[in-house]
Amino acid sequence: TLTATATDGDGDAVTSDPVAVGDRFIFKDDGPSIGSAPAVTSVDEKGLATGSEPNTSLLTAEGNLSVSYGQDGSDNGGGLSFAANQ
Repeated sequence: TLTATATDGDGDAVTSDPVAVGDRFIFKDDGPSIGSAPAVTSVDEKGLATGSEPNTSLLTAEGNLSVSYGQDGSDNGGGLSFAANQ
């Protein structure tokens, strides 16, 4: 919603009624995008020391992502980070 407030020279203020505008704005930004995911994107708990097949090499997943920052380019000094949820 959009609400406007106007104040005159001696401080009198008036506020408009809210107007729904959510369907009237369109952002045409190509935005950042990530290409296809790496082949291995998960690990199996069976590789844990107490798992059915203890093997530390089964506890790591590595890969590369193709990142396109879009027309705006990357954020200067901002970097890119990912977090895994378990």
